[in-house]
This record gives sequence, C-alpha cells and structure tokens, in this order.
Amino acid sequence: MIDPVRAVAAVVRRTGAVPATARLVVAGALVVAVLATALPGWNVPDVGLLVAVVAGVIWAGAPDSGAGLVCVVVLALCWLTSAPGGLTPGAVVTALALLVAHVAAALAAAMPLTASADRAVALRWARPTASIAAVVIAAAGLLAVLDAWSPPGSVVITLGALALVATGAWRWSPDDTTS
Repeated sequence: MIDPVRAVAAVVRRTGAVPATARLVVAGALVVAVLATALPGWNVPDVGLLVAVVAGVIWAGAPDSGAGLVCVVVLALCWLTSAPGGLTPGAVVTALALLVAHVAAALAAAMPLTASADRAVALRWARPTASIAAVVIAAAGLLAVLDAWSPPGSVVITLGALALVATGAWRWSPDDTTS
C-alpha cells in the first residue's frame, strides 16, 4: 500500500508551474470576488457567501468541475439582490475578479496539474484578459461620468460611447492566433 503522504509529495514534485499558478490565481481571484461582494455593506446573506466560498475552493482544486458555475451564479445572485442600484466600485471589482478567475480556471482546466507548459501559454491567455479588463474599467468609468452628467438624450450618448469603447477594445486587442 502506498503511503498517502508520499503519494501527495510525489504529485507536488511533479506539479507544473503554469497549472499550479493558474489554480492559485483562481483561488486568489475568488477571495477578491467574495471580499468585494461582502465588504461594501450590501447586506449579503451569509449563506450565499458560504456557498460561494465552498464552491470556490472546489473550483480552484478542480477547475473543470461545475463548482465554478455554482460559485459565479451564487456571487451574481448576491450581487444582484444585495447591491445598491447603479454601478459601484465593489461591483466592478467583483466583475474583474470573476473574469480573472474564469480565465485562469479555463487555462487550468486545459491541462493536468502535472503538465509541463511554457510560460508563453499563460501570457497568451493573459493578454486578452488584460484587454477585456481594461475595457471593463473604461466602460465603468465612462458610465460613472455619464451617470453624473445626464443631458437630454444621454441614452444615445451612452450607447455611442460604449460602442466606441467596444470598437477600441476589438481594434487593439492582441490578435495572436498564429503562435
């Protein structure tokens, strides 16, 4: 019979840097998402946060499981039912953290924990994620400015500005499909 401690030690020795880092990024991003949901005083039910944390722990360890869906849905429900109306910094931070967790989980799910992957693989996933995050931040800033300044016809202005931001994101996003 194999000693469990030796079996775990053998897996740890064979663990690849990229898959392990991706799983740690999932865990870290979920900590940020849960804190950004709980800290602003949104009166989030504790059971929702508990379910999100348990599902998040499972998701970080098994990124190809359904726990990610459970975690994201529960956090979204907490966000939708407890957050005040309008765009808040906590909502933007939660959205960005869930974006990072989702992309890191997709990368981690694409390879076993013991895979040996080049760091360029992680960089290839990080570039589009950074572009999307920049668009989210730009759109949130734009919406905050437009929310404070509400001239007649501001819906048309808002839609035009969001279309401009989306076009810019599409235009300047890395198109690295050849490597």
